[in-house]
Formats: sequence, structure tokens, C-alpha cells
Amino acid sequence: MNTIGTSMDRALNHPVVQALDPTRRSFVGLRWLSPALNPHAEAGIRLGVAIAFLDGLPHIKAVAAYGMLMYELQAGRFEGVSTLVVPSSGNTADAVARLAPAFGIRRVKLVMQSDVPATKRNLISALASARVILPEAGQSPEAAAADKATLPGHPLLNQYSHPGNPAIHAQTTGPRPLEAAGSRIDVVAVGMGSAGTVTGVSQALKAANPSTVVLGVRPAPGERIPGMRDASKMAATVTLPWRDAIDHFVEVPAKASFVRTRALWQEVEPRPGPSSGAAFLGLLTWLDGLAPEARERFRGATMVALCPDDGRFYSDQIIRELDPDQ
Repeated sequence: MNTIGTSMDRALNHPVVQALDPTRRSFVGLRWLSPALNPHAEAGIRLGVAIAFLDGLPHIKAVAAYGMLMYELQAGRFEGVSTLVVPSSGNTADAVARLAPAFGIRRVKLVMQSDVPATKRNLISALASARVILPEAGQSPEAAAADKATLPGHPLLNQYSHPGNPAIHAQTTGPRPLEAAGSRIDVVAVGMGSAGTVTGVSQALKAANPSTVVLGVRPAPGERIPGMRDASKMAATVTLPWRDAIDHFVEVPAKASFVRTRALWQEVEPRPGPSSGAAFLGLLTWLDGLAPEARERFRGATMVALCPDDGRFYSDQIIRELDPDQ
């Protein structure tokens, strides 16, 4: 067996890969919302959220990390490499650090934003493979990671441009809610950070039904929602072809997204995080903005907001952002 074949066999048989490999997991489940959270129930619109962190998957970024690492391994780019550099807002860092040893990578330098919740950052830092680095004042994680990647033997694993990111979502994430919904999804809303998820999900759903409407949801300008990027930050970092993947984009305010997150917690388990609340809000915002005759065309439709991670690491932010009765 050649070197790549040996490395591939070792990776696929590693216990962490076997636990997190999205091609072996049924990691998406649909939760249909009651009329209390679905204001369009009387119009016959079936509204749900797709929980994309089930069956042992900690969050949807484990899908992207697996896809990128496998892509690099198959291309033979890990030969002689012991350290990866990864810019991340948190979950990608966590997933790459967990998976990297299975791919022969002993160390991962994770360049993260300083506002990543301390509980999440500490959990990642506890991994033997992880070295968490915070950018200097005024420097973005992407710029700091690019600087670190100039060191010998420190290749950059960049989720914002890596083709393995949307490709693995097209293969795994996109088909899963379609299967759970019973073969048809008319509208899907996906939060955008790296845009790998929305690009891949769009490819899968439109291949099955070209009329599926794909909504890309991002924060309002200047606002911060964990795991998401507003227009200016996407323009500065993301080069994946997300514009070709979406039919409409919706910008949502952060506080209202936290309110929707807390609302979802009344009905949805496991409890999704703030980017899930933002995707749900984006779907409702788009639907409410339709003219009556346009909305009538969606009578009886199935609409889904994608929930990429759970809310356990965001309790401090939700408490800080919201009053108890919001």
C-alpha cells in the first residue's frame, strides 16, 4: 500500500474519526414547531428546525473539519507536516484539534477571536494537540493565522476558502434533512460564517429540487452573533462561491436572534445555539416580508432553519444580552 493509502487506512480506523465521521452518522434530525412558534401554521406551512449535531456529532463544524482534513490527506499534503494553523471562531478549532491526531498531525495552532466563550476556549485548550492563540490587538484571527502559516512546516487550513468544506456538506449535511422531511424541502435558511454549510446544502437540495429556495442569513452590519459573519467580515475573509448558492440573503439583529434562540428552547431539544436562533429569525423575516400573493404560493410548503450547534456554551451571552422575560 502506498503512503497515502496507509495514512488513509490509519485515519479511517482511528476511534475519533469513527466517532465523528459524518459519512457514517445520521447527524441531522427535524423538529417540527408548534403553532406557538410557527405563526404561519394556519396557512398550512410546515415550519421546522434541522438539528445538525446529533448521533455523537458535537456541532456541524465537525463535518467541515473532517471534509477538509480528508481532502488534504487524499491530496498528499500532510507528508512531513506536524503542525496545522487554523483560524476559527471556536467550533472549527475544536473539531480540527480533535481529529488532527488521526491524520498524523501532532499539533494544531488555533487562532481564535478573544470573545469566544471561555468555557469553550478552555475545553479546546485542554486537548493535547491544541495550542490556542489570540490575535494581537487590532489583528483579525485570519491575519494572525496567515502570519503563523509562514513558519516552516505550518500549512494553513482555511475554512473560508477550502473546497473540502462545501463539498462534504453537499455529500452529507444537505441530504440528511431532505430524508427526514420526506423527500421535499421548499425553503431552507442557513446561517453564514465560512459559508461552507450553505454552499454545500444548497448544492444538495437544489440537485433534488431545483425550485428549493435557499436563504443565507447573516448578522446586521456591525453586529456579532457567535459563529456568523456580517457582510463586511464575509467580504474580507470568505472566498467560497456562496453567492451562487443562495437565492436571497437576510440580515438579522443580534438581540432578536438571542430572543429567538431562547424561544426555540421552549420546544427544541437538544437546545440550539444563537446562530440557530438567527437562522430561524431569518426564515421568519423573509416569510413575513413576502407580499400576500407571494406568500400564498407557499401554502402547504415545508420550510426548515438549520441549527448547527447546541447552546450550552452560550448561556452567559444569552443572560447578558436578554432580560429574564425576553
